[in-house]
Amino acid sequence: MSISSDLKACRPTTPRSSSKPEVCAITSSNPPAFIAQKLQPHTQDSWRQAAKMSLQAVGTKDGAASLEWLSHHSAQGHFADADPMGEAELNLWNMGLTRDDLRKLCAWLQSRKFQAPIKLVLSANDFSNGCAEELAELLKDPSCVIALDLSRCELAKQDIALLCTALRENTGLQKLLLSYNHFQGCGAAIGELLKANKTLQSLGLQGSQEGGLMQMECHCICSIAKALEENSSLQALDLGINVINFEGAVAIASMLKSNKTLIDLNLRFSTLDRGFRTLCKALKSNTTLERLNLSGQALDDKRQAALASLLKANRSLRHLDVSNGIGAKDTTCSAPFYEALSSNITLRSLKITIRSRQVVGALATLLRNPKSHLESIDLRGPRLDAEAVDILTKAVQNNQTLITFHAGHAKPEALSPIHVVTARNKELRERLHDKAGDALIDLLQEQCKAGTVPYLPRDLRHAFAKAFKDMDDMPTVLALLEATAHPAMPG
Repeated sequence: MSISSDLKACRPTTPRSSSKPEVCAITSSNPPAFIAQKLQPHTQDSWRQAAKMSLQAVGTKDGAASLEWLSHHSAQGHFADADPMGEAELNLWNMGLTRDDLRKLCAWLQSRKFQAPIKLVLSANDFSNGCAEELAELLKDPSCVIALDLSRCELAKQDIALLCTALRENTGLQKLLLSYNHFQGCGAAIGELLKANKTLQSLGLQGSQEGGLMQMECHCICSIAKALEENSSLQALDLGINVINFEGAVAIASMLKSNKTLIDLNLRFSTLDRGFRTLCKALKSNTTLERLNLSGQALDDKRQAALASLLKANRSLRHLDVSNGIGAKDTTCSAPFYEALSSNITLRSLKITIRSRQVVGALATLLRNPKSHLESIDLRGPRLDAEAVDILTKAVQNNQTLITFHAGHAKPEALSPIHVVTARNKELRERLHDKAGDALIDLLQEQCKAGTVPYLPRDLRHAFAKAFKDMDDMPTVLALLEATAHPAMPG
């Protein structure tokens, strides 16, 4: 029997409806009677048992309705309502799913075209026994699946190739996680996917520390990088723990010179060799990448110098992770890196390993800089001593942007003065959003009286407050607030 005929046999016999009342009923706080008894007590284990039972009964009205209800409720021990018209998520992690289970899942997904988009978690299920065709069927258009997690599923090269072929024509999936599968030889298939697909925004290809088949080779990285020179949709790419080497780093560097959509690149614990400096050089002129993870890279003097040049020249990078790097081979912080870090005014978050007092000094100088945009610091490495904590505490007192400070090995009571400041800044930020919205309203009211603005919508104040609350750039909020309070004179 073909997969298509199998799916038809599994489909619910009752007609589907896209009406809002039915969706609201499905996502109400009370579970359907079919699974209510299985959710006593409401624990993650009982939720998983109910999900498995509902999946096996998908060919019935009760099974389909129960699966829909579960997709709108958390599996973490409490079952709060989700937005009935928003995204749903069905977590089938590590449930020992079979080919028959996947067929039923496909049938259910294809029967709910007009329901809310869904995120599907299938990680840690063993799909090594010929499940690739059923997985590809999940991605067959029209599909309501917008995110799919297939991490740790024992997928082989041919399985990943089949999925990539199915995804070339897919127009719904936005996020795909394939991490910790057997990647060797998959570069060409993934590259062709990235050339053809126009909607995929996030792709996870993280390898495993086990190496071998669980890591991607250099030539595969080159194929993916080459394809991204043509791709115009992917925004996030995770290539962590893979064998990139110099040749792969050169290909990524070349891609970063032409690609205008990638904003998040994760290369944590990947082998870069001499390619580290090549990558930093390419990023000096890149204007789109905002998040870069280089954790696990041993930073000797030459690499620190390359990183320093990047921090001085780049104006788009907002989030940088170089933890588990500084001090891996050398315990000192080079003068160029110290200077570049202490004077940087573009970073929003920084994750770094502390193994020298020079890094502490650079961070203190950065925190005292009134032009700094830094909002989050995550310090790794040995426990901060009393002198280092005192230096950072004094530096942060007049800072107005830092709202998160984490030092994993420091005593909580030692960091309490810093946390007082970050709590103050967070409260200030929340009040500034409202004040900025109010200031804009006041300005518009003056213009309304003068006849420049004909009328003022009743909910405009709330709309402005929400708009400012969504902004992640505090200096820009302050600048807008000041400009609103003191608008420039015409002419």
